[in-house]
Amino acid sequence: MRAQWVQQRLASLNFLPSEDSTQPDPRPSDFAGKVCDHLRGIPHSFDEVAVLEQNLTEFAQTVYRAAREIPSGRTTTYGEIAKAIGKPGASRAVGTALGNNPFLLVVPCHRVLARNGGLGGFSAPGGVQTKELMLAAEGYGVESLWQPGELERARQHLVRCAKLGPVIERVGPCDLTPLYPDDPFAALARAVLYQQLATSAARAIETRVKSVGSAPFPNASALDSLDTQTLRKAGVSGPKIATLKRLASATLEGTLRPETLKFLPNREVVDQISGIKGLGPWSARMFLLFHLGRRDIFPVKDLGIRKGFQKLFSTAELPKPGQMEAKSQRWKPYRSLASWYLWRSLEP
Repeated sequence: MRAQWVQQRLASLNFLPSEDSTQPDPRPSDFAGKVCDHLRGIPHSFDEVAVLEQNLTEFAQTVYRAAREIPSGRTTTYGEIAKAIGKPGASRAVGTALGNNPFLLVVPCHRVLARNGGLGGFSAPGGVQTKELMLAAEGYGVESLWQPGELERARQHLVRCAKLGPVIERVGPCDLTPLYPDDPFAALARAVLYQQLATSAARAIETRVKSVGSAPFPNASALDSLDTQTLRKAGVSGPKIATLKRLASATLEGTLRPETLKFLPNREVVDQISGIKGLGPWSARMFLLFHLGRRDIFPVKDLGIRKGFQKLFSTAELPKPGQMEAKSQRWKPYRSLASWYLWRSLEP
């Protein structure tokens, strides 16, 4: 599934296999199979694949050899490569060499990031979007709080913060568990029900909706066939009924494939979910956080997060998104758990 989906996305970005006659691998069919395995989540180092160096400068050859030392699922920076090859201060030249890299995957330039952890540029077809997809296929940027021990590692990281640490000690251990772990469609539909409602009211509506369809939550077919009156009696508003119907139709038609979202980087997930009218970035981020458990989701426009942030930093006014982004950098890569504690900090 991972290979098929990622390949489809890369193909849509015109990221296609090269037909360059100078391809040095003597068994292109074997190489193609390894590429598919790699995108499926079975990593290959491609160490055995030779690259043609005669048309490369000595500097480029050195940079490419260093880049090939970066293991799958890991990243480095342009500056770190410059230091590794004994050329500190040559990070710009390293970036130029990698921007001209003709050996994608074999020389994994997609694993090289900017100094601040940003993706930087990418000269392959599809640009940075392709880079994100390739990293996601290797498990980078799609790490989850649901992985064994990850919640505790996140807590230990955050508790060292002088501001957030006391809140964590007061609230206690996080009891987050994935919502509808085997049913991404249900998690998306639930996000619709919870839009702009108090948690208690939304939970009551969710319970009534669950009672009128298939367990544990009405699937796309059931929700598509439910009449409007039944959903109204369950407490769902007219605009939300329309959104739920659009979500069900998109799933049934294959326009949206909820089961594939776990393979994609955060930005791609937000874009795909937001493509359905009535499901905006807030709903997408709730899905990323509470269903997929992505580690670094920080919904700066969520009112609860803003109020929790205001309380934490004792500001006179609700903070602006830019201020929150800047001050929250200390919590990376675990801002999802920081968000949960900010919500909980508002409770009596």
